[in-house]
Amino acid sequence: MGVRSPGEKAERLSGWSWLTAQEDGLFYPEVSIGDNVVAGQNLGRIADIFGETLQDVVCPASGEILFLVTSLAMNAEDPLMAIAY
Repeated sequence: MGVRSPGEKAERLSGWSWLTAQEDGLFYPEVSIGDNVVAGQNLGRIADIFGETLQDVVCPASGEILFLVTSLAMNAEDPLMAIAY
């Protein structure tokens, strides 16, 4: 979906969810800002320095990615992304 054109119609959203890191590690997102996602979809992962997955980031609700961090290094409880629904 990506960034909307200036003439495109606005869409009213009813809420949003923050997703946060549960582990210290490296964040590898599999989505981009503006992507439409569905509940249960894998959105990325947190891995250790050896590439072993510490946390799968799973979508809690269907919606659109509004915010996504660009930093590779994450601490536990750091924000990863926001999903509007």
